[in-house]
Amino acid sequence: MPLITLEGDISITTFEPPSGFDPLAATDAELEQYGFPSRPDHPRLLTLYQRVFTRLKGRLKYIEPAFRISREASGDPRDRLPSASVYTGDNWSGGVVQPPPGKSFNQVLGQWVVPNAYPMSGEVFLNSYWIGLDGFTGSGAGEALQAGVDCFLFGTSSSLYPWHQWAPSPKVAITNLIVSAGDLVMINISASPGAGATTAKVSIANISSGAATSYVILAPSSQKLAGNSAEWIVEADPDHLADYGQVFFDNCIACAGNCGAGGGTGEKLDISRGNIPISEATLITSQIIQCRYSV
Repeated sequence: MPLITLEGDISITTFEPPSGFDPLAATDAELEQYGFPSRPDHPRLLTLYQRVFTRLKGRLKYIEPAFRISREASGDPRDRLPSASVYTGDNWSGGVVQPPPGKSFNQVLGQWVVPNAYPMSGEVFLNSYWIGLDGFTGSGAGEALQAGVDCFLFGTSSSLYPWHQWAPSPKVAITNLIVSAGDLVMINISASPGAGATTAKVSIANISSGAATSYVILAPSSQKLAGNSAEWIVEADPDHLADYGQVFFDNCIACAGNCGAGGGTGEKLDISRGNIPISEATLITSQIIQCRYSV
């Protein structure tokens, strides 16, 4: 298992599964050895697991990931104001859920079709679509474990790439897993046992192309997972959000041991600036969250 070290004391362990590896036929030990997500115990998650890898059967192309430090950092939900189960701020739109009392989240997953965003001027825009643990409230507010897809736009040009971040460490981009607007992506972050975890496995699959990767990351020095929130988010850069139309986060599930919580069962977050709605979220079902550009 190759170990990659990046600036900022970031350590990433990657995997080298054999050609033709079939997660559906693999043993639990083989899944662990080659970095694939564990086979879930929860019946609903097991059904989803089998559906995804059945869809990828014969098309799965494991990518040994290459990384670079990204200077585009994610931020916490600034200036949020709660009102009637809606948090309005200037950079996060989506859904957030908290674990049952006495529990902590150790896994979050979701899938979505990557939007085709449009800049409205010659300025630079950065739209970010991600799932994550922590970063919202309480003891987890100071750190966030996230993974998603960034869309960097300038003029008529755009660049899309998957990434992860365990804040306050820098964001890390994957440079060789291609993602395009219209692709269906699925991301799974697991950090056992939940509260106190210092390692996490990030699994990213482009279901449209069949490309997938997974790897293990270390928490920043002196940081530990709190596991007290899970999120499915469209994030604006500090000044702008390009018109992304809408995005539906599906299979929004967070796990706390043998308990699960749907992302649509919590609270929603909207982006508003100067009392003007920018991006609004709708909790469609317990597992589907819609975010819609509203300017």
